[in-house]
Amino acid sequence: MKTGNLNHNKKSKGWRKSLYEWLVISSDIRSSNPWQAIHLLTRRLRSLVAILAIVALIGTGITFFIFLFPLRLPQWLPILHLLLLVFFICVLLFMHFRKQGNQFYQRFLEEVLQIRNNQQTIKIPRDKRKILKQFEWYSQGQILKVNLIALGLATIFGLAPKKVINALSFRKQTVSQQLERLILTKHQQIAYYKTLNEQSQQIVKRLERNNQNNLSHIKRLKKGMHRHYRQIIELRRYLWHIGKVRKQIRQLKKIGHSEVWKQERVIKANKLVMNHIKGLVQARLEQKEKPIKLADGMLKKYGKVLKTFGELGVRYRKFKRRVNNFSYRNSLEIKRAKKNMESDQILVEALRQEIDNRLTAISDLKKALQQDEKRLKNWKTREQLEKEQVQ
Repeated sequence: MKTGNLNHNKKSKGWRKSLYEWLVISSDIRSSNPWQAIHLLTRRLRSLVAILAIVALIGTGITFFIFLFPLRLPQWLPILHLLLLVFFICVLLFMHFRKQGNQFYQRFLEEVLQIRNNQQTIKIPRDKRKILKQFEWYSQGQILKVNLIALGLATIFGLAPKKVINALSFRKQTVSQQLERLILTKHQQIAYYKTLNEQSQQIVKRLERNNQNNLSHIKRLKKGMHRHYRQIIELRRYLWHIGKVRKQIRQLKKIGHSEVWKQERVIKANKLVMNHIKGLVQARLEQKEKPIKLADGMLKKYGKVLKTFGELGVRYRKFKRRVNNFSYRNSLEIKRAKKNMESDQILVEALRQEIDNRLTAISDLKKALQQDEKRLKNWKTREQLEKEQVQ
């Protein structure tokens, strides 16, 4: 029993040693004979390239066969996975041996370069030149790139067969089951279109409501602008009267009559301006909670009419500017509301067009559903008859 175990251990150790020697070049060969190391690595690269080409051809043939006869996919799928594993291992070994060979090749190139720099002549034997050319050909990067691309494609074809299996299971179904599924999808499509139409109708109603609100808002703003326009016309008339009185006062000053009572007499002569001055004084008295009858008494004070006249002009000019500003803001708001209405109208037209398109699609789907239901009924009766004949 012990001898059997010893033999088994010796065999396993020998197998591991041979595998290690095949994967890694020994240190004796590396140091003593690098040409032999390059030769061994070239042979292994050549065998790996041949294996990769054979595996790629077999895998491509199986993939093409599956595309022609897709029902055989479950049988060939494990073989494809095994070939993919072999291909992956060979690519890794190719990269490993290429890396080792590049070390020897680089060392040889450095020696040649050193000899040339020393201006010595060296003649490489024919068999060694052959070894170098073979290594250069088998270790080039194009082969590795092609192998990596092929590995990616093989991974896609080998590890993504689920969709193909689903397609095959759908293919194996009876025609009646396929028709039932098709009818169900069409019903779902119709329900989806109807929900979209309901949502679009709600959006259209909201946009129309916004348009109505914008119209009422524009109407209200225009009404305010008309009121502002009337106020501005009235203020211009008042300011014209105030300017007329100022002109008369300036004429008095030019002549030389600069007495205050003469200027106040000119102001009192214009009844419209005087009424406004009285109204201004009365408003001030109301703010101070004094009786209104004091207004005439206050205006009898010397120079009070002239001072209030100056304040009245300033007051009306400010009021005119403010009304103009309000009117300008209203006009901007009207432009903005009209722009919003135009964009909402464009959106409403687009939504109504989409609703019409969906309605036509729903009518087409309903017609197709009627035809499919008739076909389903016929196929069910036919399959029932076939089952009865088999039984």
